[in-house]
Amino acid sequence: MSYCVNCGVELAKGEKKCPLCDTEVINPRSPYESSASRPYPERLEKISKKIDKKYFALLAGVILLIPIGLTMLCDIIATHGITWSIYVAGAGIVIFVAAILPFYFKKYYTVRFLAANGAAILLYLKFIEKNADGNWFLPIGLPITVVVTVITTAVITLIKKKRPPLFVSTAIILLSAGIMCVCIDIIIKVASGRSAVPIWSSYVMFSCLFVSILALILEKRKRLKEEIKRRLFF
Repeated sequence: MSYCVNCGVELAKGEKKCPLCDTEVINPRSPYESSASRPYPERLEKISKKIDKKYFALLAGVILLIPIGLTMLCDIIATHGITWSIYVAGAGIVIFVAAILPFYFKKYYTVRFLAANGAAILLYLKFIEKNADGNWFLPIGLPITVVVTVITTAVITLIKKKRPPLFVSTAIILLSAGIMCVCIDIIIKVASGRSAVPIWSSYVMFSCLFVSILALILEKRKRLKEEIKRRLFF
């Protein structure tokens, strides 16, 4: 029994070259025999890596309908009507728009899809406010959703177009997350009639800023960068 010196695959008796990596086999003790049985299949099956996005989207949509349908059924049995289950259905619609709808298209349109996701969230929040007799959508729900959508869209668009290195992308994402927290903090304080000076978000911003600076430093240290990437299997 022989094995390829390059890839280690088991070879048939007297094999002239490795069937996997085409490395030449030199074994004077094992002359070539054309009729020898091969320990591997003679025909390699090619596995298609292409994913049918529309089929996946259809399957995911059907799976998403199952918990929504079961929730509504339990609601109808318990309350003889549709009450709390409508919120589950609304959350399901938001999940569909955010995670499943893009698979119906050949290309991912960042601005359009994220804008549609933001619009779905706004409609859902407005629906919750209306049914709960609240008054928080305009002062809190609307501005926070708009800020998160705009910052997320800008970051993803920037990374897709510029394709910065790994640690630079990490720094951009962390800084954006810190800015997002500061904006949310200010919006909540203004809505509650307090001073617009951020408090808890300043700690988040400082932490994000510190790690972002560290990431940018690591980007300049090529040997350390490659070691980290190797350890993390990038």
